[in-house]
This record gives sequence, structure tokens and C-alpha cells, in this order.
Amino acid sequence: MLRRVRDPLVAVVVLAVVIAAGWWVSGTARAEVRSPLAAALAAAPAGTTVLGLTDWQRIRDVGSDDPGARDLTTRSVLDDLGDAVPNALGWSSDDVAWEAYVQDPTAAGVLVVAPGPDLSWSRLEAGFRRAGFADAGGGRWTASAEVLGTTGLGDQLADVRLLRRAGLLVAGSDSAAVEKVVRAATGRAPALTSVRRAVDTAAPLADADTVLLQAGSLGCEDAAVSAESADQAEAAQARAGRLAGYVYSGRALTDGGGSGPSAQTATFAMTFDDVARARRQAPVRERLATGPFVGRSGQVEDELRDPEVAVDQATVSLSFDRSADGTVLMLGAGALLFAAC
Repeated sequence: MLRRVRDPLVAVVVLAVVIAAGWWVSGTARAEVRSPLAAALAAAPAGTTVLGLTDWQRIRDVGSDDPGARDLTTRSVLDDLGDAVPNALGWSSDDVAWEAYVQDPTAAGVLVVAPGPDLSWSRLEAGFRRAGFADAGGGRWTASAEVLGTTGLGDQLADVRLLRRAGLLVAGSDSAAVEKVVRAATGRAPALTSVRRAVDTAAPLADADTVLLQAGSLGCEDAAVSAESADQAEAAQARAGRLAGYVYSGRALTDGGGSGPSAQTATFAMTFDDVARARRQAPVRERLATGPFVGRSGQVEDELRDPEVAVDQATVSLSFDRSADGTVLMLGAGALLFAAC
């Protein structure tokens, strides 16, 4: 079902207001934010090309014993580190509100963590000190290769910054990349909130448990079908209409808990270079969201059901019902013709 948002600016304005005015300062002097995705956009540098968000508070609310099996922690660095963080540092994702991983083409990825209300700065500092990190002053902690190897933390935590006023922990293997994020998160450099296409794309994904945003053609490339399926893709487009490239894209999962064919909602968002192209592309992508699953086996409906398509200015979003044990979507890789170019 295709629908157009009645007021096309509402979603963008709401997200912008959350970003601009959603901060409050608690009695412990930690800044909190009402929207994790808005906060992640505000911490990511404007040049970010990939942003992955894991909303740990929402995932805990789902109540699953194995959120990884439900594709909810696929974007998580903390989950990848396994027991290394609790064993070495004394805290875990259970103590975290949300985390994001931001990347740009010129630098290594950077981890951004929003500590939960029970994870104090003193507890964080004590954990780094106990693990053998060096206190470099000003909220900066560094670890040698030996410490990182012994603890199993890996180089992602080689350079850590504790940003008390922003309420964030920022960490990475490349100090220059970490500094870029620090500058954006503290308002000293443009953040991803200044990139209108990123904000537009994020708007339909704002309430999800896990989000992946990609700039430029990255989403097109990741959703493309293989050469072996090129003829099938061509035939599908001959029936449904031609795909056109977008300039920003995202995907997200929202988990309602439990099982069954509607346990989760999967949402895909694509922002085009103008409104007219978005309106032309919406019905094309809706038609491609049913029928043979080009590049995979079976039908699209075996994995993604009851598509709902919306157009908001130059952004097209498609939302589907899906089971929690379906194909992994949040890696961002694998043929999805309706999300390709």
C-alpha cells in the first residue's frame, strides 16, 4: 500500500527538534537524550558514510534471551567483543543505553557508547585502570597492544575518550578518527545532523531497535543481485519499472517480542535527489517487494510480508512484517532488489 505523508516536513522537523532540543542534564551531570538515533546522528561527523545503531535499552525491553538470533545485535561492536568487556572492564551491554559505530572512507571505524544510568564515570574509569589502561588526562584513556591482547579487547578500545558533558564514551584504534567523532559530539565540528539527506533517511527509522545508515551508493551495492541473477533482475524490472539510484539509504528492525510471522517490523528507507524521482520510484519498489525473491530462493513474502510504502518529500520507505528467525538483514549484505539501484 502506497501512501504519502500528509505534511511532508513533519517527520524531519520532529527529528530535528529532538536533535536540537532533546537534551537534558541529570543530577549526576550526565547529558541524556530522548532519541538514541538522534543522539547518534549528533555524535557522528558530517562525513560519516556508515552508521550502525544498537539500542540496548529497547532490546532489553524485548526480553529475548538471545537477541543476536533475532538480528538485533548484528551491528554491535560490544556484542562482537563478547565477554572481554565485562571480564576486563567490569561492565557490559546490560549497562549501556545504546551504542553506535561510525565510519567514513578515510578513517577507521569509531565506537560511540551511551552509558546507562547505573554506569557511572567513576566505574568506567576504575575498569580502565584495573585493566591496565593509561590515564592520559582530560577523560582520555589509552591501552598498549599488550594490554589489548591480554584482555581480549582488541584494538577498537586502543584510544578511549570519556565525554561527560555529552554523556558518551568514544573509542577507536585510530586516534585521528576518534578525535573527529569527539569534535562532532561536542559541537566543535559539523555532525551528521547537518546533512539533510541523512536526517531525512533516518526519520522513518527513528524508533527502531537497530539501524544501519549508508551514504551514497553503498546501500545500492550491498543490496545488488549477483551477476548470476542479472537476467532475472532485468525481467523483474521490465515488469515493475526501472530502478534509479538514491543518495542515502537505511534499514532497521523493530522487535515486538515473541514469535510468529509478524514478530518484527523491517523498514527500508531511501532518499533520492529530488521529490519527483522519489514519487516515481515508490510504486516501482513496491511492485518489486512481492513475488520471486530475485537473487535468493523462494518468494519475497517468505521473508518480508505486507509491504507498506510511504513517500515523504524525497524519501521512500518500505515497511514489512517478518518473523524474528528469518534471514539476517542487518549485516547490510545480500540481494534485495527492491532496495537496490
